[in-house]
Amino acid sequence: MKLTMPNDWVNGAIKITVAGAGGTGAALLTELFQMDSLIRSLSNEQRWLDVTVYDDACVSPANLGRQSFWAADVGRPKAEVLVNRINQWGGVKWSYVIKKFQPRNLDTRKTELIITAVDVPSVRRAIGEHYQFAKEGQHLWLDFGNGKDQSQCVIGHIAKPNNTNRVPNFWHLYKDHLATMIDDTSRSCSTEQAIEKQDYGVNKSIVLFGCQLLWQILRYGETKYFGCFQDLTELDCQGMLIDKQTIASFGVDVDQFYA
Repeated sequence: MKLTMPNDWVNGAIKITVAGAGGTGAALLTELFQMDSLIRSLSNEQRWLDVTVYDDACVSPANLGRQSFWAADVGRPKAEVLVNRINQWGGVKWSYVIKKFQPRNLDTRKTELIITAVDVPSVRRAIGEHYQFAKEGQHLWLDFGNGKDQSQCVIGHIAKPNNTNRVPNFWHLYKDHLATMIDDTSRSCSTEQAIEKQDYGVNKSIVLFGCQLLWQILRYGETKYFGCFQDLTELDCQGMLIDKQTIASFGVDVDQFYA
């Protein structure tokens, strides 16, 4: 089985909603901007990325160095800083919302890809539960998750596509685990505390792999992987093939994903 490009992505704007503008989200936006530039050039301006970023946090001194912010950004909303910077210097018209992402408020007509770049279990759980019974949709969900030096990304269908197999998303694989997890609302007060939670490079490196999956879909129309696991200390990355054996290894019913 392969994950193929949604029909709506062939021409025009590809509507993307990004939840989170921190370490992972900031690195992600840089990659999305580069892909947008390439897609515009390759399609003679017939395809482009239309991005909206959600985040309610402001830049703190602990974010400097590890995230894509400068000293002058401290105290300003992260989403505003990053999107305005890209718009000003990149010549695009992306949007930001200084609020926490809530899937119930999302207009699916304006979103064809959701990207979660927040380590908040309740957000992932809310997305999965909100769309668990949705049918006949090709929209995708790309999720990033990080620990101190380990990380993963998963991309799959939000809803059940019509007349084709469904690639499982993050919620399908981890919904039992998510049901018992509690959000960590603590903020890092220093660079040392921040780096103990997520070491240098863990965000950027997993973003590169996740964006490579997205690029394969955008450029070549399909990918045979739906995610990967990364361990920075071991310099190791393991891709997740879209096959019954890999899906079954997560302890889920494989048959529900096959038409």
